Amino acid sequence: VKLGHRKRRDFYKNVGNGAMNELSKGFGNSAGVFQSRHGKLYDMPKEELQNLIAEMKPLDVVMEKTPFRLTDKFIPGHYGHAAVWTGNENQLKELKVWKELPKLYKLAKKYYHYKGPSFQEAVRSGHMIIEALRPGVQINTMKHFLEIDDLAVLRVKDCAGDKGQSLKGQPTCYTSKQKRLYLIEAFKQIGKDYDFNFDVNTEKKIGCSELAYRTYVNTDFETDKTLGRHAISPDQVANKADEKHEPFYPVIIYFNGVRVEGDLDFQLEIMKDLLKTDYPSVELKTGICQSYKEEECLK
Repeated sequence: VKLGHRKRRDFYKNVGNGAMNELSKGFGNSAGVFQSRHGKLYDMPKEELQNLIAEMKPLDVVMEKTPFRLTDKFIPGHYGHAAVWTGNENQLKELKVWKELPKLYKLAKKYYHYKGPSFQEAVRSGHMIIEALRPGVQINTMKHFLEIDDLAVLRVKDCAGDKGQSLKGQPTCYTSKQKRLYLIEAFKQIGKDYDFNFDVNTEKKIGCSELAYRTYVNTDFETDKTLGRHAISPDQVANKADEKHEPFYPVIIYFNGVRVEGDLDFQLEIMKDLLKTDYPSVELKTGICQSYKEEECLK
């Protein structure tokens, strides 16, 4: 009798999840079409783009905001998307991940019917951002990613030795061995369908913030329970970089198309303000106009 009740419960839950997935998918695909303009970083000068890429390191978390898209209005908090930077060929070889890519590519083709180029070919051609988009999890270029207004790059802290430190069971820094495992986890997600249910407890489908959740597997990210499922927002990923004791820290912040300059303490301060959506404070401290509408900034 108990088994029968459980089967019925699971059946109705699966039906509900399927209906929610299709409803969310239809809304997301429709809303995603509406874009009022290009992002302010879309035409980043070539030299600045090259310098930005040169600053990146494997496992950097890349955050963005696109206030000119309708979908941005429905995402809580400041940031609307999170992705993972793989690093280039030499960096992946240094972390002993490069030789694993052909095997991971075969798995993506076999289990998720991935049709993109091999992961080694992709990285060599500048595709070094793994991100979950509505068509599925894919690997893209920085140029493709920069159709945005705001950018933040969050970096994992390096451990001085081979032993990782921990705080309440969560790493406060990462060893080379941990980085290797996390990069492999990130590549394992490529080819999966997008999770329109936004449920972190599902592994077959992945949402944008869930990519970080599945990559840094023993990091204690915050989640919210909504409609019976646990979800993680981009800001809940960024929350792991707003205090000195957290395992990530901000290394690059662009606000409203302009790079924020300053030391780590200042970057942490600005990150906190952004996560509180305290844009007047950001403008006061940086001198960067807080309005995403250019005509208001020109007044």
